[in-house]
Amino acid sequence: MRTTSLLAALLLAGVVAVFAPLREHAFVDYDDPVWQVKLTPGLSRDGLRVVCCDEIVGNWIPATALSMLVSRAVHGDHAPGFLLGNVLIHAATAGLLFLLLARTTGSPWPAFFVAAVFAWHPLHVESVAWVSQRKDVLCGFFSALALWLHARDVQQPSRGRRAATTVAVALALLAKPTAVTLPFVLVLFEWWPLRRLACSPRTGLPSARALAGSLAAKWPMLALSAAASFVTYRVQASTGAVAASDALPFPVRAANAVDALRAYLVDFVWPQGLAAFYPHPTSIEAPAATLVTALALAAWTAGVLGLARRVPAAAVGWLWFVGTLVPVLGLVQVGLQARADRYTYWPLVGLALGVVYPLATLAARRPVAQRVLAAAGLAALLALGVAARAQVHTWRDSLSLYTRAQAVAPSAFASLGLGRALRRANRGAEAVAPLGQAAALRPRDATPHLELAEHFAATGELDVAIAHQSEAVQRAPDDPRYAVRLAQLLLQAGRPADARPVLARAAQLLAHAGAAPVALRVAFEQASARVALFEGDDDAARRHAEALLALDPDNAVARGVLTRLEGRVSN
Repeated sequence: MRTTSLLAALLLAGVVAVFAPLREHAFVDYDDPVWQVKLTPGLSRDGLRVVCCDEIVGNWIPATALSMLVSRAVHGDHAPGFLLGNVLIHAATAGLLFLLLARTTGSPWPAFFVAAVFAWHPLHVESVAWVSQRKDVLCGFFSALALWLHARDVQQPSRGRRAATTVAVALALLAKPTAVTLPFVLVLFEWWPLRRLACSPRTGLPSARALAGSLAAKWPMLALSAAASFVTYRVQASTGAVAASDALPFPVRAANAVDALRAYLVDFVWPQGLAAFYPHPTSIEAPAATLVTALALAAWTAGVLGLARRVPAAAVGWLWFVGTLVPVLGLVQVGLQARADRYTYWPLVGLALGVVYPLATLAARRPVAQRVLAAAGLAALLALGVAARAQVHTWRDSLSLYTRAQAVAPSAFASLGLGRALRRANRGAEAVAPLGQAAALRPRDATPHLELAEHFAATGELDVAIAHQSEAVQRAPDDPRYAVRLAQLLLQAGRPADARPVLARAAQLLAHAGAAPVALRVAFEQASARVALFEGDDDAARRHAEALLALDPDNAVARGVLTRLEGRVSN
């Protein structure tokens, strides 16, 4: 008991040491702004409606949304407060995994190594150091809780424990739908370390009957996973997150899945070159290498299954790792990334388990080997912790995040993010180059041109700003915001006649937009009033000025227009 307590304390101290720099971090311009908008209502009726009904960044994740609302109520807009919540949940999950493995295997030291790899690995920094990834750490906690409850239920069956396990699975799914594989992880845990599945004495693999019985007992959890898969696909498809098959054909997605597995294995052993975004290839770039990798992975799978009787932990860990990655390997592509560090958050537990326990078994009867293995393991953990702390600094703010992403894995995503971050850091001249790269790499994207237009408008180069804003309007002709902004720039350049047709188009778009934001309508009415005043259309100028005052009673432009109109009448 004393050893277990000391190891648990060391584990949590390591988490604190790795993630201490988060107290100085800020929100990053990568999904965090979406959360800030969604959390605006706070813990109120509108806030609970957001939790229950709204998709957030292409997902329906009410458990995570509720957790974030609580953080907002406690910490306001203070990013380190949200990150503290991530760290606490991450630490709780690591502690729970350690205690669970120590109890079910009877070996606290291997359990400590597995939990420490989970807690301190650089691949997991993204999930903890990024506010928007609360869903990762929360899903991980409920998944570990489900394992704990299931182990208790298997050892001392009861309806209450079974129901509690099902609730934990449901909460994991409501935190992040990648938990759809959790029922299968519970089956693997029954195989080893719980050893409650009947296995073949020859192969050591569970019998088909045992597997069928275990899965049948989990039908409520499987039903929840199926429902979560259906809802997630519908939500992501409706938001345009699911890539079209013609954009990324299945062979390209399958090849990328193989390459992603290889990359995750390499990063597990040697985590360098980590970044927030890895661009997805649009073709199979190295077919021969991909084929060799696929064959090697298949051979390894066959090998660990062939040794299942002697080292079941290796088979369980490998199947855990590969199986839990299936939803995020991109066979159904969501988003533009080839892979992501955050996708390893729960799968890496299986990989660590499948490495540590077989090595501990091999060294069990050799005292010298035990000492060598322990020393090597502690050195590896120390190296992981140092690398993870360095990786934490990558997430300090948007500028550090995108500078790193552009250096490691250049892409339109990284170029655009870096350009925006430089502009917000008042380094607009440096932002022009990456924004230009983003515009070249994404010829149909309006966003780089919008950023460039704002930069050149701020520097007084209105002709260049108008050119970029016009490009943005061409790329998004149905967005009234871009047309209104173009009209503003034209007015600023003294070209009200050119602004008139742009505003006419904006009026059509706003008429079909329904409840457009008040700020957008104010900008439209203000520009329209100024154009009408210039052209001598007093009735239109008065109409737009009065509409502007109805939206913004203290608007100086509206009052100025009405004053000038009254002066014309008196003259």
